[in-house]
Amino acid sequence: MNWYIITTCPNYAISEDGQSVKNITTDQLLNHNVAPYAKDGLRRVTLRHKAVYHNKVRSAPKVYTVESLKEFIKEENKL
Repeated sequence: MNWYIITTCPNYAISEDGQSVKNITTDQLLNHNVAPYAKDGLRRVTLRHKAVYHNKVRSAPKVYTVESLKEFIKEENKL
C-alpha cells in the first residue's frame, strides 16, 4: 500500500485508498473520531502541525476530515 505525506502536517501520511492516516515517526495508525451527534457523519482526525505563536514555533492540534485529506493523494506527495 502506498502512503502520501500530508504537506500541512509533514509527520503524517494518508493511505492511497484514503481510509487510513498514520504517524510517520511512530508508524502508528490513527483513530478516526466520529461524534455521535454529528449530523454529517464525516470521519475526523486530529493532527498536530507547526504554528507560530508570539514569535515562537509551537505544535498545535488541528482537526481535519478524512475527506479533506484525500486532496494530498498525489504523485508528488508519495512517501
